[in-house]
Amino acid sequence: MALISERHAEVPSAEPEAFLELARQLRTSTIHDTIKDETHLGKIHRFAFPESVWTRYERLGDFPRGLLALGDAVSRFNPVYGQGMTVAAQGALTLRDLLRARAGHGDPLDGLGRTFILALQPLIEAAWSAATVPDFAHPLTRGERPADLERSLRFTGGLLRLAARDPEVHRLMVRARHLLASKSELHDPDLVRRIEAEMAAA
Repeated sequence: MALISERHAEVPSAEPEAFLELARQLRTSTIHDTIKDETHLGKIHRFAFPESVWTRYERLGDFPRGLLALGDAVSRFNPVYGQGMTVAAQGALTLRDLLRARAGHGDPLDGLGRTFILALQPLIEAAWSAATVPDFAHPLTRGERPADLERSLRFTGGLLRLAARDPEVHRLMVRARHLLASKSELHDPDLVRRIEAEMAAA
């Protein structure tokens, strides 16, 4: 399966030749060279994702009893980054742990909604920053831009250039992006020095 994503672009043709042409224009030829002579097992599908959404339920004063918001009802991410299902699954595990901890209480549902939504915030925050900062690289992307956006974009650019040459860095970058590794691992001092060298050379 091959996927190509674009931001704020015209809707591309679903013809195989047009898809191959997009692949040919990528920074490296790896994907194009891999798929150009392969047999298509199905037609090319297109979809558009209008916006990422984080519904801030934690700002509610009195959280309605019996209401639990989970998955896309709380946060919806650009699916290109592959994080939405992971955050939803992590949220389900968080809910399981909260229910287990409350099992012996007289009223285990009392205050559960608010406690649960507050417990979700660190999970969402980790994925949100990883998913929205790259989207802000395009000037037409709407939303509140982080104060350190410019440096974050330059850091990400340096990381991408380094990952294109170093398989271990690429592996770590993908694991962090897919929430299988902590984002803090990308700030290992030795790795940061290498990324900053890429930033300086750009």
